[in-house]
Amino acid sequence: MKSKGQLYVIDPSGGQTCGNDTALDWDKPGAGGQQGLQGPKGFTGGQGTAGSSGYERKYDQESTDSSGNGTAEADCSSGKVAVAGGYELSSQLVPLHSAPTSDGSGWVVKATGTPNALFIAYAICVTNGGS
Repeated sequence: MKSKGQLYVIDPSGGQTCGNDTALDWDKPGAGGQQGLQGPKGFTGGQGTAGSSGYERKYDQESTDSSGNGTAEADCSSGKVAVAGGYELSSQLVPLHSAPTSDGSGWVVKATGTPNALFIAYAICVTNGGS
């Protein structure tokens, strides 16, 4: 196709050629442009909330009752909240519940299994500056 000002596509891998036309390579990067002007200064961000401090680990060791059920609650010191918690159980016990207390001031664990078996509830407590 030899129309002036027209673009056409060929497939050199299929044996097509450009003939007397000029081949263009579309996959070449051009020269880099000049650096643009610096933009205006952005706004100052707001003050973030205070982080947590006063880390402490509290625990409560309890034993199951004669039916094999028990509850342990590790309470944080006044003004602190539980951000994590857990438990340590003997092999004869199964955890039923492990979560923060309803007000967040500690960690409660419920277990069942063998009567009079010891277990421990842990709470990781901090003074939460963001609350």
